[in-house]
Amino acid sequence: MPLTQPERDNPLMRRYFREVGLPGKQLAKRCGVAYSQIYMARTHNVGADNAQKISRTIALILSLSERVRLELKAEIRGRPGEFVRAWFGYPTTAAHLLDVHRRVAAEIVDEEKSIAYRSGLWALEKLRTIGAPEIVIESVEMRLMPPPERPRGRITHNLHGPEMAEQRKRTRESLPERRPRTYEALQRSGLMLQEVRERSGVGKETLRNALRGKEVVARGRAIAVVLGEGLSESELRALEEELRLPLDRIAE
Repeated sequence: MPLTQPERDNPLMRRYFREVGLPGKQLAKRCGVAYSQIYMARTHNVGADNAQKISRTIALILSLSERVRLELKAEIRGRPGEFVRAWFGYPTTAAHLLDVHRRVAAEIVDEEKSIAYRSGLWALEKLRTIGAPEIVIESVEMRLMPPPERPRGRITHNLHGPEMAEQRKRTRESLPERRPRTYEALQRSGLMLQEVRERSGVGKETLRNALRGKEVVARGRAIAVVLGEGLSESELRALEEELRLPLDRIAE
């Protein structure tokens, strides 16, 4: 079958072929490929499987490093400098080895594409587990996108600077009168408001509304559990009711 690929020069393959010093047919036999593939490797592109056999055999004969072997394999595949693709061979192989979706595998193999943050972290962990070459790991790390920013919570006020500081001061000073059980529980726990938020899993605005006397039905229980540690069940329910309901309904 006539060659349809345009002839080109593969300088690394030519160089290492000369250094090996074996006739083409003998080298082909040691590589486990047809002689035509040895010729093709010097002047044309070669498929991933044959490129793997040729580069691996030459690397063993000449004691080449893994990086140099991948460089040679990438060249004779017609993709010089693409170490990640050279190591995996095909995106389907990458998807299988890394246990990722084929779309993610295509991003990992293509060194011109960025990689989604979570998928990239998973791939990096797998690459280290299976002992991937450092050059492959470095390529994935360099193309890893930054983690997505956490979306801002819903803002229900328009106060800033001194006005916000003044409102927080009023909230703290009036808390014993407005939310007596909450104030006592907060004093007894010794927790800062930030610790209360972190332990209960609520946002700043939700906790602020609870302390100011606004309704926080959905998250009142979570705040009460954090502040009411050590309370009886009846005391905990009373604290939860105080937190969940607005002041006007408590008065009723």
